[in-house]
Formats: sequence, structure tokens, C-alpha cells
Amino acid sequence: MQHNPIVREEMLHQQSDYTDTRGLLPDLVLRLLAASIPDPTELRIPVRGAVGQKGWDGVLNTPVAFKQFVPAGKSYWEMGTGADPKKKANTEYAKRTALVSPAGKLEAVFVFVTSRSAYRVWSKDEQTAWIESK
Repeated sequence: MQHNPIVREEMLHQQSDYTDTRGLLPDLVLRLLAASIPDPTELRIPVRGAVGQKGWDGVLNTPVAFKQFVPAGKSYWEMGTGADPKKKANTEYAKRTALVSPAGKLEAVFVFVTSRSAYRVWSKDEQTAWIESK
């Protein structure tokens, strides 16, 4: 059986400069989560015209993980389409985690999603160092 990818990494990267992508990325993430996680106890990701609300871009609470992509338990999600995903991740991590209690930080995971091909602008080694510094 041949697999024809609907969305490829380079397609997302190329579309990142368009304003519409800002609303489509959360929609894509929501659809992927809904297809991957059966019966989450909480799932909220504003999409399309609802993008840009105050607070987290997404909140998920699930008793099961989906391998390396979705952690079990509570997770807070931030998404960005900008040209500098490292800057966006740093800004959102600092801003959003300041709002979470110390106990809440121990119980939750921060997830950052970008439509950019992050390895083109933020190397794997740099990403690993960023994760380990948090």
C-alpha cells in the first residue's frame, strides 16, 4: 500500500508566511490530537477565527500518551508560524509558565508546535539544549 502524505513538512514551512496559516495550524493540531487520543478528559484548542485569544493556545488532559508526540496527563500547548520558532518558544515558555503554580508545573508538560521546518532555523542540537535547560 502506497502512502501519499496529505501535508508534508516543506508544505507547512512554505505556507508559514501566509496569514491564513496562523489559524490553520491550530486546526491541524486539533484534528491530529482528536484522531490520536481517544476520549481526552480535556481538549481545548481555539481554531481559525478564534485564534489569538488570551491564554494558552491549547490545553489537553489525557490518560494516554501518543508515543513521542503527545504526553499523557496535562499539557499546555503554544503554536507559532513566525520565522523564528526559537524566539517564539522562549517568549511563550517564559510568559505562560509564569502563570502556572509550582505544583502545576510538576504536573504538566509544555508543548510547542511550529509550522516552520524547525531544523532549518533551529538545529536539533540547539533544540535539545533548549529542552534540557528548562
